[in-house]
Amino acid sequence: MVSVWRAAELLLLVIAVIAIMVFIALSRESFAASLPVLFIAVSSSVGVYFTDKRIKRLTEPKPIIIPPDFRGPLRIFRGKRSAMLLIAGVVIFLAPVPFMYEDGEHALAIGSGIFGLLSFFALLSYLRNMGMPYLILDDRGITTHVYGHIPWGDVDNALLHVRQSRSSKFYFLGLSVYGPQKYFQRMGFLLRLSRMKWLQLPSERDQLQISLNMLSHEPLYIDAAVKHLRAMYSRRIGVTPKTGDLSIDKNLAEIDKLMDSVKPGDDLANHQAVVSKLEKLTQDVKRELDGQAKKAKKQAVILLIVFLGLIVFVILKIWSELSGH
Repeated sequence: MVSVWRAAELLLLVIAVIAIMVFIALSRESFAASLPVLFIAVSSSVGVYFTDKRIKRLTEPKPIIIPPDFRGPLRIFRGKRSAMLLIAGVVIFLAPVPFMYEDGEHALAIGSGIFGLLSFFALLSYLRNMGMPYLILDDRGITTHVYGHIPWGDVDNALLHVRQSRSSKFYFLGLSVYGPQKYFQRMGFLLRLSRMKWLQLPSERDQLQISLNMLSHEPLYIDAAVKHLRAMYSRRIGVTPKTGDLSIDKNLAEIDKLMDSVKPGDDLANHQAVVSKLEKLTQDVKRELDGQAKKAKKQAVILLIVFLGLIVFVILKIWSELSGH
């Protein structure tokens, strides 16, 4: 069924492109004669839009259902595809180094050799940890070979990041933890280098980044298991998970308790004490929400600047090529 809709979308797209070209050609001679072709182009474009929506609806993943009593442990391993890619990287980068050096391309040979050595060390790390779980999820926390054991009480928020490059998607689990430096110190030297500020978005610099690519379980399933186990921990400490942010949910739970503690017969001093605590908790929640909004805004501005920079680069490149002719 999906293939039929894809074929229909491609056909409509071809019709729309041809109709637009014919409309441009006819409109130079007679605009009235070109109106039927314009109608075909618009109709085909609308058809492409709705067929695309239909394809997305048919191909969207089914909701992940985690059993309510699931407590783990869920052991997640690296897939064999990781080893194949690392071996390919070692061969592709290291094999041509001698030939590049003989041809006088010394800088290129050094660069390829560096990438080859990095792939080689990554392969050694994979072989050393082969058979060991990459991640372990249970009701106590999450355990990784990079950061060690992270209790759920240390995890303020957990977000699934998706980065798309052309047709490929790369998934990362970002954990916002209290005192992240304690966990950063557990990382290896090369991984600490990868945390250079200019390599990361502002909203991710204080997060523990865990790659979820090429594992024994799908990234969406891992994300659903993390959310389920964190919600279980929140309920265990008397907090109702509402926002997914543990510190905000704790403050909201405390606000609910204070509101329930107010009785009509209480004296004025008790009411004033409750109001004072409510104001402080409300300010804490507002401050944290404002901080998240500022981070999101800063991230959006940086992405916009990068996008505009790429557009300017492309325009200057085209202009330089045209002016060179």
